[in-house]
Amino acid sequence: MCLSTLFCLNLADSASAQSLPSWYIAPPEDPALVTGRGMAELGRGGEAAALEQAKREAMRDMAQSLLSRVTSEIIDHQEEQDTGGVASQYASRTVVESALELVNVRTLHEAVTKDMAFVAVAAERDGMARAYRERTTRQFDTAAAAFVRAGALEAEKNARDALSAYESSLASLRDAHSSLQVYLALSRWADQPPVPSTLPDPADIHVRLKRLSASTPRTLQEVAAALTTSLTASLPPDARPQSWTVLPIEFEHTGFVSDFGHQLASVLSATLTSHPAIRMTDNPASAAVIVRGRMLREGESVLLILSAGSRTIQHYIEPVTCAAIGKARIEPPDLDRLLADKLALHKAMQAPSGLRVELRADRDEPVTYRFGDKPKLAVRADRACFIRLVYVTADGQRLLLKDRYAIGEHQANQWVTLPLDMEVCEPSGVEQMLLQAVTQEDDARLPPLKVRNEQVGDSYVIPVIEETLDEAMTRTRGMMIKKQSHFAEIASQWTIFAK
Repeated sequence: MCLSTLFCLNLADSASAQSLPSWYIAPPEDPALVTGRGMAELGRGGEAAALEQAKREAMRDMAQSLLSRVTSEIIDHQEEQDTGGVASQYASRTVVESALELVNVRTLHEAVTKDMAFVAVAAERDGMARAYRERTTRQFDTAAAAFVRAGALEAEKNARDALSAYESSLASLRDAHSSLQVYLALSRWADQPPVPSTLPDPADIHVRLKRLSASTPRTLQEVAAALTTSLTASLPPDARPQSWTVLPIEFEHTGFVSDFGHQLASVLSATLTSHPAIRMTDNPASAAVIVRGRMLREGESVLLILSAGSRTIQHYIEPVTCAAIGKARIEPPDLDRLLADKLALHKAMQAPSGLRVELRADRDEPVTYRFGDKPKLAVRADRACFIRLVYVTADGQRLLLKDRYAIGEHQANQWVTLPLDMEVCEPSGVEQMLLQAVTQEDDARLPPLKVRNEQVGDSYVIPVIEETLDEAMTRTRGMMIKKQSHFAEIASQWTIFAK
């Protein structure tokens, strides 16, 4: 990423600060509960619409809180047991968010001020654990049934439907293990749900898929054509045209995007345009249907799972095609270092203490940019605070973009664009960010970092952090805070590609 001259913001039109409800400032610290807080501005829809939006924000906050908590516990447990790869230590955001629909989430508090609505929600950890246990059992049963059905279809020489059933079995098995991982973390590895005697071994499914799949490598266009056929199978040609958009295909549950995931999304978009009922758009906000996807490694093969509206499909990419694509394109570059950096951030992440702060880019997740793009970053905090933004480039350089940047009382509860003039340039790859915030500027949890100023071009200096993320974050831990102060930190990332 290239950084050029900073620009100033005109904040004259910022809304006046709102006094926050006490329950919003200090949520209950009960280990038996998972909580979420949300806020929304009062608009034309009045109080009811604002409260509804605030509750959606609170549910999103709860999902993120649960995701962070579960991921942290999975990391700790796997390190103790020395099991699982680094990529398997991140809980699935999709699994967490979809399972919240199955549990009893209750509204703890709600309040409306002159311009804002506030909502706090909560769910019992034990209740969530039961929901994930039941979900895991159902998915195990589904995987077993699909495997038996696939075997019968293969015996009938129905290779196409057998292949589809094996894909479904493998996807259900993956979903079951993701749900199981969350359940075990919530129940603190108390016990494991019963496993059906007919549950297939993934290795056995791989053998059968390889036997039924293509024996010669397929091109990216052929893979995209097969995905298009599956995604539009229930969409009549004379249906009313809708706008679609395809987001980059995520690698595992890491949030990273590889070159293959980026190119596949592009080719799939071009292929979908051939359907008369589809109009492609690059703007997710205006799309009626958003195609999201994830690629999962299955030995020497890859399983793609894509969703479009209410439809979810699975597609197996056989080893011969994966070999032709190449591991370097399927995986994000420098994957081991990226995962190590991400792991360091998650392990060091502290639970927020009464302060809520968010960071967003001007793209939908998973966020991607191309050379020449000019990203905009915005933050939103629920009160006045000071933020630090650490930026890790694709080649591992650590930059201090903002240090103790003030978010004023008049900017609370609204998105504030950061005064950064950035342009995407070499090198390509995944870049990660850490946002830290404190309500007291001299809070010891934001100690001075060891930096050197590096000249870039004729008129700009970049503060380069000379210590590792582990070293920088370790110095902020275990400190005694003498006066009342609140703290929060979050991690984010995006992927950069050439034109």
